[in-house]
Amino acid sequence: MAVPPASGVRVFISYSHDSDSHRAAVLRLATRLRQEGVDAWIDQYEEHRPPESWPDWMRRELNRADFVLLVITAEYARRFNRESPPGAGSGVRWEGTLITADMYYGRRTRARFLPVVGRPEDQGLVPAPLNLTTSYVMGRDGDADLTGLLRVLRARPAAVPAPLGSAPDAARAVAPPPETGVRRPAEYQKEFEARHGPEGPVAAARAWLECVRGGYRREIWSGLDPDLRLSLAQDWILANKDHPDIARRPRDELANALASRSPEHPLADPLVSSRAELLYQHFAAWDPCTWDVSGTSRPVGRDYQVVLPTPVDGPPSKEMPLLMRRVDRIWRVANFRPAYVIPGWPPRHEDIPASLL
Repeated sequence: MAVPPASGVRVFISYSHDSDSHRAAVLRLATRLRQEGVDAWIDQYEEHRPPESWPDWMRRELNRADFVLLVITAEYARRFNRESPPGAGSGVRWEGTLITADMYYGRRTRARFLPVVGRPEDQGLVPAPLNLTTSYVMGRDGDADLTGLLRVLRARPAAVPAPLGSAPDAARAVAPPPETGVRRPAEYQKEFEARHGPEGPVAAARAWLECVRGGYRREIWSGLDPDLRLSLAQDWILANKDHPDIARRPRDELANALASRSPEHPLADPLVSSRAELLYQHFAAWDPCTWDVSGTSRPVGRDYQVVLPTPVDGPPSKEMPLLMRRVDRIWRVANFRPAYVIPGWPPRHEDIPASLL
């Protein structure tokens, strides 16, 4: 029986312009998906009437899409990981930053970004963190069997679990051993994954630092903890309180409007731009090629961790600490030093006790 079309499913295809043949293969993939009822979209559909700003177009397409297919090649992986020379493949570098930020700061329970490769043996090219979900094969010419991919896009499982039966009376669960107070290796592994896994504070800190280094202002702002955004807005309002556009507005109302994750207020642009520039200067020494953030991560309170960026060949840096806070199961930057932020007029900072650090 034919599978019904994926009505209403929007798909954006991200790829690198490796060659004319590769572009043709991606176009063939998009065409086949559209023939199957999937609203697939690629930049080639827009090239005859190019938008004023390709980065803005990419952001809109990523936001509109239900799924994003990432056609992985060796060149795409280099650009996604920001390993290509400056200026080369800027489109993929820009998309890669937006995608990474969305993966870490989004609130989805299923994969939205789906890697696609030309051949099965190319699956090793899929960069982290994209390699944590299933990848699909499209064929070197975009002509492979797409059944598995279409099932995901249509949310139609390949198999449905049978109803659970009742266990025989003789089958008894074995009681767990009594608690001895000794931590098992599995507990250490679980704790390590909680800190350093793809949804932990270390990964979130690195993704945010990538946004700072790239100058992606909106991603920088949305990656901040709500209390930090509010305190930064309050501090900025106080510093500019005599400006006529600020003086005539109720300051609490203005601060709350500016502190949203995606502020639309007319004054949001100067606020976010000024904060992003200061952060770029503060973290200018951090370089993903020579620094890491996996060296030191320490819990300092409920849902709080301090992450210290670490040079590859040196000790952790105490000059660029990031206080991370878990809000609604998502780790966000709570401060740029080990201190809790307390919004107010003026906002305050409460230093974390040295004994915890």
